[in-house]
Amino acid sequence: MSLFKKVAAFTDLHVGLKGNSQLHLQDCEEFVDWFIEKAKDAGCDTGIFLGDWHHQRNSINLITLDTSVRLLEKLGKALTNLFGFPATMIYFLEINVMYIVLPSDVIFLE
Repeated sequence: MSLFKKVAAFTDLHVGLKGNSQLHLQDCEEFVDWFIEKAKDAGCDTGIFLGDWHHQRNSINLITLDTSVRLLEKLGKALTNLFGFPATMIYFLEINVMYIVLPSDVIFLE
């Protein structure tokens, strides 16, 4: 049995870009909504995020973090499987949020 049927992948969301701009955060949310729609239309059951989720590496603004949580929850609910690479998610680990915000079936590829 295969690990998944069909995959949709994306990268470089850079949540928090442009000084945590509300406009950019809205753009990120609209992109994720579009990505989910396209993935479902294509029959994808699996998503892979390839890198650069957050833009800021030293700290994450509270509004940006709230947006991140919402986006990850949307992806987790829409897709059967969600894969990520640890190096791209390290910013969550730094603030001890990773295991709270990510769906339980996320598989990290090392």
